[in-house]
Amino acid sequence: MPIHTECCICHGVLVRTPSHIKRNRQQYCSVACRSIGHHREAEARFLTLRHICEHGSLCTSCCWLWQGAIGSTGYGHFYLGNRCLGAHRYAYELASGPLPKGRFVCHSCDTRACVNPQHVWLGTAADNTHDAQSKDRLATGERHGSRTHPERLERGDRHYARRRPHLLARGANHGTRTQAERLQRGEQRDNATLTEESVRAIRHAAVQGESQPSLAQRCGVSQARIWAVIHRKAWKHVPDIRCR
Repeated sequence: MPIHTECCICHGVLVRTPSHIKRNRQQYCSVACRSIGHHREAEARFLTLRHICEHGSLCTSCCWLWQGAIGSTGYGHFYLGNRCLGAHRYAYELASGPLPKGRFVCHSCDTRACVNPQHVWLGTAADNTHDAQSKDRLATGERHGSRTHPERLERGDRHYARRRPHLLARGANHGTRTQAERLQRGEQRDNATLTEESVRAIRHAAVQGESQPSLAQRCGVSQARIWAVIHRKAWKHVPDIRCR
């Protein structure tokens, strides 16, 4: 028999069955209330996974280390429904509101596992790079991977092109040779300004002595294009006598 209860968000009338009550389901009267409830539950779960220093939640100098999952990059992971968020990003959202699209949440303390909202700030990718550069945290110069681990570089006979040359798409193995029918040439291209007939006419007129500027003006293309057509730098697939 249905039981009339209250929605735990808006306190409206909610009809629940005994099975719902037994399984602790159907606690919200609408999708909007359910979304609010899930966010409140996520916020409460987030607060239990951060380690606040002994100075309390008003401390701005100490780092609050994330006690949940830590990724391979050192940043904390927090699951909000089916989404995996950066713990420091969610900490910023709780303190300052939704994140603008394309913005980075950067650390002023340079501790990736820190979720103290006083230690994160909003910036762009360029701001993040400039901040790391100003703190000398970029792997440049002698700290670059090619200097610190030169044995990892594939050079000389260890290079991929030397070890497996038969897998390289070069020469007869190139896609233009093995699958020439897939190429869009000449009039098949959307940006083509000439046709095969006009190309033959240009080459024939050039043999007869007509100047390239005159041909360019007559055909409505640049002189550089006329030169490329005459010397077969363009429209190579159109058979004709090569002009010199």
